Amino acid sequence: MNYCDTREPQDILNKLCAYPDWEKKFLDTGDYLISTDHNVIGVERKTWSDLLMRINPKSREDNIRPLSLKDQLYNMTKDYNVIILLVEGWCGVTWQGNIKMESRESGFTYVQVQHYLLGIQECGVRIITAPNIAETVRELTTLGAFYSKPRTSELTIPSTLNMSVQELMLSAIPKLGYQKAKALALKYPTMESLLSAQPRDLQCIEGIGKTLSERILGVLHGNT
Repeated sequence: MNYCDTREPQDILNKLCAYPDWEKKFLDTGDYLISTDHNVIGVERKTWSDLLMRINPKSREDNIRPLSLKDQLYNMTKDYNVIILLVEGWCGVTWQGNIKMESRESGFTYVQVQHYLLGIQECGVRIITAPNIAETVRELTTLGAFYSKPRTSELTIPSTLNMSVQELMLSAIPKLGYQKAKALALKYPTMESLLSAQPRDLQCIEGIGKTLSERILGVLHGNT
């Protein structure tokens, strides 16, 4: 049986619990527990705004300081042998390289967040992305099948679970997908080079047309 924490959004709870192998349950650590014959998988879901808040959490009005994301993931190590951070949604980036959320700059640069996530990956945490709640549910309901067999050193991890941080962040843009995000990150290895591109420059990548190229740059510049 797989479990979703009762504190997660009702929309996700309703969709997951429509599956016969999912139930609601209060979880001490993590937001989702996925069981297979060989692994107990813990998934921590973060929207971009929550992710940024948890990088350097500030004390609340009651003077209680929330756990940082690294502390949350560390606490999961006692309950799970596979830990996954699922980042939901997307963020905009200003010309100066600052991450923009809801028309306001977050105080973090794109490079700072990249380095932070790379540090988490180096500790053994897998990072995946989902552009919206529907894709979050899809990811959660397919992870069990992926981890249903024991991992071996010879096994090649699929690209969706072994992508660079830049590819992961780009893949969360609606309609872009993993393969086009990978091609985009290969052509524009830095955010600065991508932000200086024009829509027509992106259209040389297979599968990226006029509408998608404008959407990509619009999201990255925080215009959508």
